Amino acid sequence: MKFRIYTLFIFFVLGVSGGAFAGGTATCAVVYDYGWDNTTTHWLTNPVRAYCAVEDIGKICDIHVSQNINCTKSDEGGVPWYQAAIDYAANKNGSGALVEPGRRQYPVVALTRGVVNVKYPIEADWPLGKIGIHLQGGVQLIGVPAQFGTTLVKLDKSWNRNDLLNHMIVSSASRVGDVLNPGRKINSVVIDSIAISGSLEDAIPGCKVFDDRHSHVKNGVFVFNAEADQFGLSLNVTNLILQQLKGNAIELGFYSPFVDSGKASCTNDMLCKQGLILDVSGKGGSDPAYVAYNNICGVGYGGITIIGKNVKVEGNSILHVAKTWDGENKSVGSTMGISIGFVGSSSNYVINNVIEGGDYGVGSDGSFPVFIMPEYYKKYWSAITEVHPEFSIKYPNGPVDSSGKAYLKPMDDILANQVLMDVASKRAAQVDDRVGFVIYPVIQGNRITNSTVGVSLFKVDGAKISNNVINSTSKSKFGILFDSAVNSFAYDNRINWWPVGVYVTGMPYQVSKWGSSYNGIGIKPPLEGSNQWAYPGNIFQGNIRNVVIEKAGSGNNIH
Repeated sequence: MKFRIYTLFIFFVLGVSGGAFAGGTATCAVVYDYGWDNTTTHWLTNPVRAYCAVEDIGKICDIHVSQNINCTKSDEGGVPWYQAAIDYAANKNGSGALVEPGRRQYPVVALTRGVVNVKYPIEADWPLGKIGIHLQGGVQLIGVPAQFGTTLVKLDKSWNRNDLLNHMIVSSASRVGDVLNPGRKINSVVIDSIAISGSLEDAIPGCKVFDDRHSHVKNGVFVFNAEADQFGLSLNVTNLILQQLKGNAIELGFYSPFVDSGKASCTNDMLCKQGLILDVSGKGGSDPAYVAYNNICGVGYGGITIIGKNVKVEGNSILHVAKTWDGENKSVGSTMGISIGFVGSSSNYVINNVIEGGDYGVGSDGSFPVFIMPEYYKKYWSAITEVHPEFSIKYPNGPVDSSGKAYLKPMDDILANQVLMDVASKRAAQVDDRVGFVIYPVIQGNRITNSTVGVSLFKVDGAKISNNVINSTSKSKFGILFDSAVNSFAYDNRINWWPVGVYVTGMPYQVSKWGSSYNGIGIKPPLEGSNQWAYPGNIFQGNIRNVVIEKAGSGNNIH
């Protein structure tokens, strides 16, 4: 992978210059120009200018890829210094418009060793809201590798503790004006070797259970509407440390049920319209979008979530994901270690990750991406309360106020939306039985512990789940769940200490035409170009029941 060659070169240069600075240095955002020198076969790294906090102007920048760079720039036009560096490198303003005609874009901003304090938010248009850093398309954001220290991005101690930052780092075509234009795609997104904390402390909090009282940041990294460039590079999010975040640590892709995409699956029903999807897509083959070797700990909602295609999630450590569900207190959960796919995602890989906690260790949701207006909650309130009877008590006057505005509380709105998506999925399947599936996910070689459900496949086609260790250590439900999944296989897994090791359910025509049908437990499908089936089985230990097929479709087999 081309990016990783460049990263290794940075590591080498840092190793040479790492001991040059002692005290009196500045944390900087250094803008670099570089290119490939065919005569010496190495990366050229040419610093253009350096930005820092106003009180540090004139100081030498701390450890980075070159020595003896003085900070000469700071905040510009009400934009904080670290954002001013990115905007200058991109040669764009907040709306993505060109600033200096005729000047080229610089491809790298390096954050040096130290702490980047976000004192005030950048106000972005919906759905971004208050953000810390906006990474413009085509600019790579790189911190210092762990062996030479840490680049920590956090809120300043002066931050209003009653205020919430929506996203610490956002990568998109713009932050104001036309933010959700599907035609404005970005590529070459690289975010590497940065620590992000939702705490106000001047050090990384350390890996511990999520503490909502001391977290003031919702999401860590958010990237959407990204695709591969002509060289195959769409996205690399690597070597990050993300701790104490209320929402998702790394969020790829965007789906809004509240924006009408203009697409519909059927007619004559309000639940036929589709919401807006702006995904992240790799090139496939040897050039997937890449999310790897990140250390995530203490998150309130999700570790890594994907809406996209050809994304490889590999070698990440995701610990202390909050749990909201013990398998009994409500019908479904919501938090997740890794979401491998949602609304039309395909060909994503989750490989060799360590996951602890969450309602679901690894999950997927191929629900129909319905467009929702407040009156939809009112019309389908009986269906919502049938699934969530506690809502009848919680909202005795219904889900919509006298002004026609929905007032479901956070998390409750997600559960209600899922019911509407289930109804819409069933309607869509009556027209086209291939609508709304997550297609061809691969979940392999992961270690999953202490989740209510280890691996959950909801509306999935063609999944392969293999060589995982899936352990239950507390209140739990299923090791692997097939729910309205088809043509999917679980084999060569170690599934230990669950009430049910593998559970297959989903009647035809509930949310899809096929329900759960033609799945194989302990059966390995033929490799491409072969017709040779294999029957390796799974290893079960300490489960109350190993495999249960109940209220499912046909053609499910166990070996």
